[in-house]
Amino acid sequence: MDSHIEQKRCSKCSKNEKIPHKVSDTMVICSSCGKTSVKWSKVIIHAVTHARRYKTEYKEAPTLRAIYYTLIGIEVIPDKKSAYKGLSRALSDARLDGTFPWNLMARARGHPQVVR
Repeated sequence: MDSHIEQKRCSKCSKNEKIPHKVSDTMVICSSCGKTSVKWSKVIIHAVTHARRYKTEYKEAPTLRAIYYTLIGIEVIPDKKSAYKGLSRALSDARLDGTFPWNLMARARGHPQVVR
């Protein structure tokens, strides 16, 4: 894990102090209160890379859950319910703006695609 120190104001405890960065460019953890902030634009870059690898290896697109656990495993995001919700929101936005291709993520198993 690559760490360095930077001055930053925490949005939870409002202290301006040295906060260690965890996992280089994607997460910041406040040393006072422990709040984790995620830089979603950088997480999306990792998600695209790993979704492409998954699709190549398994011949099918990963689900949101598979992407989530992969990103936890490589310490890009924390293992928290709020991170799962944040990833879902970030991937949805990234799909709409074209940053994350639609064909790189499958629907959850057992949820049939609605044909209109």
